Amino acid sequence: MTDQHLSTTALCTEAEVLQMAYGKSDTTSLDYSSSDVTQAISDASKAIYRKYGNSEKSQFYIESDQTEYEFRPDNMETYFIKQLVIHDIDDADSGMSYKASTDYAVDLNVNKLTFTSTQSSDWAGRYCYVDYIPVEWNLLAKNKAALDLLDGDAAMMNAGEGTTDNPRVARLAKKITMLERDMRPFECEGSMENKDYEPRTYDRTYIKQLRFR
Repeated sequence: MTDQHLSTTALCTEAEVLQMAYGKSDTTSLDYSSSDVTQAISDASKAIYRKYGNSEKSQFYIESDQTEYEFRPDNMETYFIKQLVIHDIDDADSGMSYKASTDYAVDLNVNKLTFTSTQSSDWAGRYCYVDYIPVEWNLLAKNKAALDLLDGDAAMMNAGEGTTDNPRVARLAKKITMLERDMRPFECEGSMENKDYEPRTYDRTYIKQLRFR
């Protein structure tokens, strides 16, 4: 149902990173190639996945007479939906099965999914599971990648020095600190014992960690 290894999906775009770092959306007149920016994005994305997991998760119950559902009940936007599945207990002997669906309408600005009346009727009494990437991860990724590029500039200009007077570097570093502080989870005692289990299933299905795949 979920990804079994660390995701490699980029959490921001090249244009977003260049805009954050240099106030422009391409590498024209810069000493950077697209591959440099791509590597910075990859490093930032991997760091975020490593710290926060492959996605955020939510679930809701589907009713036959309801077609619109809020999958993330807060005021923050969603960057993209990674996976949507319908939890269907259709065989007592085989346990749980999952039906993937891509045929749905979504408004990421208000975290709303819209199914057709036929889908709602067919899926009534089941749960919809949503794995999504919150917009905060995108904000953090583009700030981290931009800081990576600017730190590289500072290292070339001030070889051997540990600080820089570049105000954009300081601003990005402060923004990253604020984002990471706001995203810090409030863990319950013993919560790390459950980190490898799917929280949305009644039997807490183990998520196999294929770390070297």
